[in-house]
Amino acid sequence: CIIPWYVLSGGSEEELNDLIIDSREEWDGDWKEKKYYSKATDREMLFHRIPYHARISPEMQIRRVYYPDVFKAIRESGLGDDAEAYMEDLLLPIHSRNYTEGKAYNDNMTKVRKCIELIFQSMAQHGILPNKKSGGKCVMHDVITNGKGGVNTSWCSLILSGISIIKDEKELVISKENILPEVLKGSFKRLFEITSSYVHADPVNNVQTTASKANGRNTREFLKSIGNAPYLLRGMAMELCTIILWYNAYLKEHGDEELNALKWEITDNK
Repeated sequence: CIIPWYVLSGGSEEELNDLIIDSREEWDGDWKEKKYYSKATDREMLFHRIPYHARISPEMQIRRVYYPDVFKAIRESGLGDDAEAYMEDLLLPIHSRNYTEGKAYNDNMTKVRKCIELIFQSMAQHGILPNKKSGGKCVMHDVITNGKGGVNTSWCSLILSGISIIKDEKELVISKENILPEVLKGSFKRLFEITSSYVHADPVNNVQTTASKANGRNTREFLKSIGNAPYLLRGMAMELCTIILWYNAYLKEHGDEELNALKWEITDNK
């Protein structure tokens, strides 16, 4: 594990700056004054910050020890702070006894869906999926969003899998290439449908709503039948880690928005 360390000294910055390695920024990077704490002026501040970092250390362990590659991939691919926060909430209870499991943990399922939506939105920005520039507002509305501020994950998943979008017997988007590895085919759609069924079920009576019935699942009822065990969501969190690593690697090799947009075609903007 990572054990935070600090330097308390009466020396000058000229004496110390070159001696203190930059890895201290992993836990003490928000201390902007200097690389160390002065005995004359910063002693009280140091004694305040040590227990503060001790309280947040589980989060640091998740980001720096257990899943550094995942959080690095989130930053490199530009998925944003929200994606980091969602993944932290999904992964932290797996490793810490101080966090409630069971139903309280399973209630984080919506964060799997939110992460997938952030990935699809990022793909649209990089031309991997249709965006506003490619076909106007109506395409952005129909293909990427569901009209309610969310993302049409089913259609996005089809495009990534090389399957064209057909609505009312009209071909709206021609997908020319499957970019998903075989091991990830269906992952986006399956994860989203499991989480959607959980979110849209009646939490009191475990009754499926119309949205929940549409994908044929009742996730809440299933989890109730196994004592609200956390293992389904744990597995989904691991699969999401794999998706994030794949997306970051793909984006590094396919960073050209115009070339990405050649892999699909809008046939009807109306």
